[in-house]
Amino acid sequence: MNKKFIIISLLIISFTSINFGSCDSYFIGIINAIGMSSGDYRYGENSTWLEYTIYVGANGSIMRSTGDNNIVFSVIPSPTTQQLNNVRVSPHDSFDDAVAVGNNGTVVYSFNAGNSWALSAPVTSSNLYGIDFIFGNTFAVGDAGTIMIAPYPGGAWTLQTSGTTRNLRAIKVSAQVSGTAIVVGEKGTILRTTNAGVNWINASLTDTTFNFNDISQKGIYFTIDINCAVGSNGRIYKTTNYGATWVQKTSGTTNNLRKVYFNSPDSGVVVGDNGTIRLTTNGGETWFQDAFFNSPSGRNYRSAGIINIDHGTYAALSDSLFIVSSDPLFVGVENINSAIPGEFSLSQNYPNPFNPSTKIKFQITKLSDTKLIVYDIQGRELEILINKTLTAGTYEADFDGSKYSSGVYFYKLAADEFVETKKMVLIK
Repeated sequence: MNKKFIIISLLIISFTSINFGSCDSYFIGIINAIGMSSGDYRYGENSTWLEYTIYVGANGSIMRSTGDNNIVFSVIPSPTTQQLNNVRVSPHDSFDDAVAVGNNGTVVYSFNAGNSWALSAPVTSSNLYGIDFIFGNTFAVGDAGTIMIAPYPGGAWTLQTSGTTRNLRAIKVSAQVSGTAIVVGEKGTILRTTNAGVNWINASLTDTTFNFNDISQKGIYFTIDINCAVGSNGRIYKTTNYGATWVQKTSGTTNNLRKVYFNSPDSGVVVGDNGTIRLTTNGGETWFQDAFFNSPSGRNYRSAGIINIDHGTYAALSDSLFIVSSDPLFVGVENINSAIPGEFSLSQNYPNPFNPSTKIKFQITKLSDTKLIVYDIQGRELEILINKTLTAGTYEADFDGSKYSSGVYFYKLAADEFVETKKMVLIK
């Protein structure tokens, strides 16, 4: 696995930059996020690429990030106030569907890469936790043995007979064998279907002392099935015959493992409680810890994924977003108006005075190498908020002063031949 990593949640509240060896590290404090899923969407005659990630969480919250090495976050209006527990974007780059599931049978869906969402008619009051789809059939699973199926994301849901009342936590639809899917849940529960959910075969483990939390799903960039399921007590199981039999793998931990993600048929990551991160480079046969990804023991990771394959930017969901990338990566810089301005300009930050964060708005009239830098009162460089080529438009960047003392600071914009500096005041 490429050693560039992200750790993520929902609703941005802060942004700082830290030096991390030869890489850049970024931390964004975010709250309320539970599930995430990333995708690429190729559209239009010129095959324009949209790289995006959807985050869902408490009170129906939905957030969307777009971009590659200039990641912009947006809060998306939600059609529900129910807690959303998981989300899945299309595993194919020519489709822009997305589905999220949550408490009390809630299902919301999008047909435009997460830009807007609609609410499906409920068919159960059970809490839903697992969601997956490939082309046609869409599956969702949840408490009390609930399995639902729809003909497509946003289609009418029908309940299936699962043969169990145990709580189900995750589902994986096969990318290789049509009609095949695997469901995992509490007490070592494993169900499998080979006829698109018409019948479910109980392949549960005899060991009922632990719970499955997740099973690996198809990544956007590969079509080979890697079937690894993870759960409590550090359990990792793998199947090579689509769920008929399972072999336990050594994880090296007894911590609760919550999410497993494969970026390729070989490279994968498992994340869990107490800062647990385990990697594999041989398709889940063996798992190891890498000191590069050392993490605070108090951080409990809920989900994992990738934001950008070209830049090797990976993600794991916890109570914060921690980014490590060998490429320059900017978070929270937003193009708020793509109309071409009449002149270069740098606006006064707002609010000002501020505590602890403020926004800086500026305009550029043409494609320009752009830098936005913050200095202290003695002229020492504190942070580079932007250092990249931007197209013409109006932009807004965030500066978080939580780690600095009260006082006067300066920010300077340099774009093309335009240079301007303004003063701002931090009061704590």
